[in-house]
Amino acid sequence: MLWIALWLPSLPLDVFARGLDPRAQVQRQPFAVTSGGRYPQVVIANAAARAAGVKRGQFVSAALALTPDIALRDRNPAAESAALGDLATFMLGFTPQTSIAATDAVLADLGASL
Repeated sequence: MLWIALWLPSLPLDVFARGLDPRAQVQRQPFAVTSGGRYPQVVIANAAARAAGVKRGQFVSAALALTPDIALRDRNPAAESAALGDLATFMLGFTPQTSIAATDAVLADLGASL
C-alpha cells in the first residue's frame, strides 16, 4: 500500500472561511480563532492579524491591544471534524480507502489508484 497524508494546519481558521468569497472584505479583516476558556489564547490567525503582530499562543487581551478591530471566534471542533469527514468522503472518488488520521489530517491509499 502507498499512502499520502493531507495535513491541514489552518483547519481551525478555514472552517470559518468556508463558502466565503476570497476577495471579500471579511477576508482582509484581522481574524483569529481562540482556545476559549477562562484565559483564551490565539490558536491561529489570518494574514491580516499576523501582519498586525498577532501570534499563536498569545492571550486574546494582547491580540486586542495590537489590533482592536480583530474578529475572534472560539475554536469549533465539531465543524473541524465535519470538514475532515467531508474531505475524506470526497477523496473516495479518487481512491478506495481514506482515513481521518488526526484532528488536522486525512490519509488516502494511493496504491490502488496507480
